[in-house]
Amino acid sequence: GAMVAADTWLGATDAVAEGTFVWSDGSALTFKNFRAGEPNNDGNEDCIIMQGANAAKVWDDRSCTATPKQYICQRPV
Repeated sequence: GAMVAADTWLGATDAVAEGTFVWSDGSALTFKNFRAGEPNNDGNEDCIIMQGANAAKVWDDRSCTATPKQYICQRPV
């Protein structure tokens, strides 16, 4: 069958202050790409994924203990 693009963890969380997402280094998100209706904290969702199967690669909040996924890291150039 066709290969489905995987969801990808993004390094942001609102575990400290619900509804206020920050990157793992504590800095504010200057760009957000949440799907309409998200983030919705459905059942305590403190982490963010980029939805791989969605053409727009929109974001959704998910439980931090959800099914393991690939992740993106940032490094200095």
